[in-house]
Amino acid sequence: ASYAFNLPLGVWADYYTASYTGASVHFQIPAFPNDKIFLESEIDIAYYRSSSSTKPSTLLFITLGAGPAAYFLIPGTSINYFYKIHAGPAYSILDLENQDNGKSTSIDLFVIAGTGIRLYISNSMFIEPGLYWKTVFTASDYFHDLRISLYAGIKF
Repeated sequence: ASYAFNLPLGVWADYYTASYTGASVHFQIPAFPNDKIFLESEIDIAYYRSSSSTKPSTLLFITLGAGPAAYFLIPGTSINYFYKIHAGPAYSILDLENQDNGKSTSIDLFVIAGTGIRLYISNSMFIEPGLYWKTVFTASDYFHDLRISLYAGIKF
């Protein structure tokens, strides 16, 4: 599971403030017996509020992504650095508050790529801070954001 801070970029930064309400659930399995390459799946939620009080709105993204991740042990430590990339569908809900028929939904594709470190705090428990770039391929201007996250998990 993780907590994430999401910062809209580009034209979307003019409309929405940073999201402090991001969370995800994450699963991974080894792709090969060497435990360096994993296949991952993740459900992620990010909620944004408009930056304008004259045109209040909210934007919610729910993404379901899957893809590879590569982990590399830093010799002499219990720290791994990683690279990952996920892609999949993104369900969005745009709510233009105080307007009739102000709610719209869409399903678009997204991609997210990032890097970070995994620090084992015991034989099986870890924390994983990371930095990611996400793009949702919306019908209008693509939605870009920068995500800073902190995962915590157990390796079985």
